Amino acid sequence: MTRATLATLATLCALTGRAASLLAQANWHIEDFHTDIAIQGDGRLDLTETITVEFQSFRHGIYRTIPIHYNVAFHQYTLRFKLLGVTDASGASRPAKVSRDGYSVRIRIGDPKRTVRGRQVYRIHYQIRRAILQELDRTVLRWNATGNEWDVPIDSSTTTIALPAALPDSAVTFD
Repeated sequence: MTRATLATLATLCALTGRAASLLAQANWHIEDFHTDIAIQGDGRLDLTETITVEFQSFRHGIYRTIPIHYNVAFHQYTLRFKLLGVTDASGASRPAKVSRDGYSVRIRIGDPKRTVRGRQVYRIHYQIRRAILQELDRTVLRWNATGNEWDVPIDSSTTTIALPAALPDSAVTFD
């Protein structure tokens, strides 16, 4: 084996070990994270996140941290956040409490007096204002669908965006 091959294998083992370590520490992981974003005519986002988790041990629930403060092109701006509700897969309401710091909104989902185990589904419904920006000659949606604040692995993540009006494919880009 070459040095490059050994270095690559060592890196893969380290990354695999890190993922296994995170999973062991947390005793849970996110099986699926799906976000539906409906852009309203007034620029407001109506979002529903469906987060399917697997708890290997008893837990009270999850925390969802959503960044709301951004720096773009030497300008700072803050999104406006409004929680509309949290439910389970059957539509039953889940307890949720919102707290804020200067840069994020944190949603605590779960009942402090009750624990759950196994597969759980959390549907978080909320609205965001100020995520649609005019930059030079184009309108831009700035949104990180899952956020970067998770300490557990996400097996699968998808996002669906519904625009307020039909646009030709040539008018839509993403990165």
